Amino acid sequence: MPNTKQPKRVTPASSETLLTLLETLPGALFVIDDDATIVHANASAQVMLGATREDICGNSLWCCAPQLVSTSLYQAVLRARQTRKLTEVEYCSPVTQTWLQAQISLTSAGIAVLFQENAEPTLLQDALRQSEQRYRDLLESISDRVAVLTPEGLVLEISQRPLADARHRREEVVGKPFTETPWWSYTPAVQQQLRAAIEQASQGEIARFEARIRPQEEWYLDLAVTMTPHLDANRYVEYLIYAGLDITARKRAEAETHALIDALPQLVWTGQPDGYIDSYSQSWCDYTGMTTQQAQGDGWLQCTHPDDRQRVLAVWQHAIQTGRPYETEQRLRHGTTGAYRWFLMQAMPLKDAQSTVLKYAGTCTDIEDRKQTEQRLKESKEHWHALAETMPQIVWIGEPGGSKEYFNQRWFDYTHATFEQMRGAGWLQFLHPDDHERTLALGRHALETGEPYEIENRFKEGKTGMYRWFLSRALPVRDETGQVVKWFGTCTDIEDQKRTEEALCQSQERVQALWNSPIIGIFLGQGEKVVEANDTFLRMTGYSRDDLCNGLIDWGRMTPQVTRGEDSHLYSWYWTASRCDAHS
Repeated sequence: MPNTKQPKRVTPASSETLLTLLETLPGALFVIDDDATIVHANASAQVMLGATREDICGNSLWCCAPQLVSTSLYQAVLRARQTRKLTEVEYCSPVTQTWLQAQISLTSAGIAVLFQENAEPTLLQDALRQSEQRYRDLLESISDRVAVLTPEGLVLEISQRPLADARHRREEVVGKPFTETPWWSYTPAVQQQLRAAIEQASQGEIARFEARIRPQEEWYLDLAVTMTPHLDANRYVEYLIYAGLDITARKRAEAETHALIDALPQLVWTGQPDGYIDSYSQSWCDYTGMTTQQAQGDGWLQCTHPDDRQRVLAVWQHAIQTGRPYETEQRLRHGTTGAYRWFLMQAMPLKDAQSTVLKYAGTCTDIEDRKQTEQRLKESKEHWHALAETMPQIVWIGEPGGSKEYFNQRWFDYTHATFEQMRGAGWLQFLHPDDHERTLALGRHALETGEPYEIENRFKEGKTGMYRWFLSRALPVRDETGQVVKWFGTCTDIEDQKRTEEALCQSQERVQALWNSPIIGIFLGQGEKVVEANDTFLRMTGYSRDDLCNGLIDWGRMTPQVTRGEDSHLYSWYWTASRCDAHS
């Protein structure tokens, strides 16, 4: 059996001897348990704190020794407990501004912490002084409120700003629960917000929240709080860093903005740069039946029509990613009736001088009546198109400014073109060049006056390249106020009619030339009377135009009896002409 050394028993006599030895130590010695409760303090420790052993023992080292508390000491105690090795640390007392050297070791009675003042200027100490001073300068240079807390929420360090706000000294706060400070404990609800954030951060998560604190009576500050855990090499939480950003001015401006927003007829909302919707106007809440808390974040999707959710959310996320304005149409459910109405959703990004998005300001404008009107117009348009497709003419529909938005199939069958080719003034490529100027001039006049127009022009047939004549007409379609909202036009093929008219015109020209002939006499007879005759006939027969008008010319008396018969008109024509020639 191995020879093991047995530990000596601690007798009352040896314990008394140990205490006597501890009292003779030159430094201030504290013995604490695992909860940092002081179980023993020697005479030097009592002198350092200016308190009796009874006042010290049984209290937390962090609470009753503010002039000793620092983040460096707290980390050293944790490190000694974890490694179970002697640990040393040098730091400057934030109260006395003296340099302290602390030695921490584990004993059978607990954790022994021995403090000694260190005034010797060593190179290491100078480096520590500079590091410690930079740390404190950084802490104080932060304009807003900063503190270092234990995972349990005890104050290890705190910047001067919150102390000045509350008119407190550092030793009144250090080592005590941060939640018990007067500016946080004035109301249980605010105190609970901070307590929940400390608990969340102590689990290794960053906690953020907004709260209103009261540094002094009748003086309130709005803070945006961030609680960040600091982790050691083993990913354990060593301490917590508290930062409170003063947002009082912003909250006041938001309150004024919300008052203005509530007075607007639209439903109004605001969003953060990351897309989180954080506030709604009272009119929005009244319409949807939701509270701001229920609708925050993505809660607003609950009152969005299911068919619109994916589309609207994609548009919103794209606006957030690009920093561009947001606009879409969606249906919102009425909180009381459950009916959906169409709204125009718009939001503008509010940016600073560096073009960084600070906020989104959005509105929801009711467009249900407009959407219904559009639906009726759509149905009417579809009816028009169906009617246009059954008409034998080419049919087109134009916008108030003149652009063509629709051609029926007969136009495409005739031109062999696509609708893309018709965009803008594409249809002009099929108009005969000689007809461009007068067609466009008449169109401009119609747009300016709102009057209907009619014109004959030629359009090229796509397959053959030949031009055919069309009768083009356009009528304005007006709304109830008399404004032109559409132009309805037709093009009717009149090529055959134009050919007939041309042939008739040519025939009339030939007849007219024959009638005006100086060598051929022509007359029209009714019975025995000549009712019409050209000048040549009158000259041949010796009658005047008055004789003709008075019905005095009888062609039967001018014609021999033997020439009368079935072709008497023809014989009388040649007989009369020959007779006149013979006399001449």
